[in-house]
Amino acid sequence: MSSMINLLYEFRRDLYREKLYDGYGKATEVDIKHWEQVVASMNRRIAYVKQLDDEFILKGDYNEVDWLAMANISFRNTRTARQLRLKWLNEQCPEWSKDEWSYAEIEHLKKYAEDSTRIKAVNWEIVADELDTDRTPLQCFARVQEMKQYMLDRCSWTKEEDLKLRTMKIIAQNLGAVRWGRGIVIIFTYF
Repeated sequence: MSSMINLLYEFRRDLYREKLYDGYGKATEVDIKHWEQVVASMNRRIAYVKQLDDEFILKGDYNEVDWLAMANISFRNTRTARQLRLKWLNEQCPEWSKDEWSYAEIEHLKKYAEDSTRIKAVNWEIVADELDTDRTPLQCFARVQEMKQYMLDRCSWTKEEDLKLRTMKIIAQNLGAVRWGRGIVIIFTYF
């Protein structure tokens, strides 16, 4: 990681070096002095970053990151600052576990997947803290959703559900488009 950061600093330093070489004779003395200071500053940063441990670099304060500049310059406005920040904080940040889910974690999350009424009032930050395995709230939520989908896919259809499906198919066939709003809830309730 430190080598990647060094590459960025070296790239920036080299841009200013080019300005220096191209600017002699054309640029003002103030500009040249400024560019020399930037190159010297980049050299100091490169030397400093080279001696840092990767873990230290990755566990930095992400409030200091200029996400907007990164979105505009590095990603050329293909991603917003918010998208970059959320992607980093919820998925790529090294503070979060990317290991396979353990049996204990799955067992803890299973109660949320099995009780669909409970899932609406869940504070996923608390759930992530309860796990105490460096999972993000988003990871916990996504895993519970996967578990719920797996449970739904596994369960067999009841006769009542078969009847509802046939009834809805007939209604849709006779009426054309069905408005899947309040009316459908009433139909499902009475069949």
